[in-house]
Amino acid sequence: MELRKTNETDGSKSVVNFTLKVKQQYKVRDPETNQQEVKYKMLSFPVTAWDSVAENLCASVKKNDLIKLNGYIRTFQVKTRNTKNVLSFEIVCNRFSSVVRKDKPKDKNIVIINKNDRRRTEQN
Repeated sequence: MELRKTNETDGSKSVVNFTLKVKQQYKVRDPETNQQEVKYKMLSFPVTAWDSVAENLCASVKKNDLIKLNGYIRTFQVKTRNTKNVLSFEIVCNRFSSVVRKDKPKDKNIVIINKNDRRRTEQN
């Protein structure tokens, strides 16, 4: 994660963007054998944190650390190259805590991916 500073007229704000990955389980039935098979897919959620939350995240969380976060979903319009408006979203993190494990589980449900996103970072 990379902590950045915004250029605000009333002072700069700290901001960090990252992608939260969640492993989702689903079942598929084989039509020939009628057996159910468990499969997994990774879901990606864009997350933004501001000010002291952003600074604390960058100081204490590393790639693939498990975290628990509280926040809200923010929606906004983005113009595409052909000037079409597309509704997009991000999770705005208000609080987080690291999840400490004594042993490694067989199934990692949540991982944090280190990614330099080039998304819109203005707070509306």
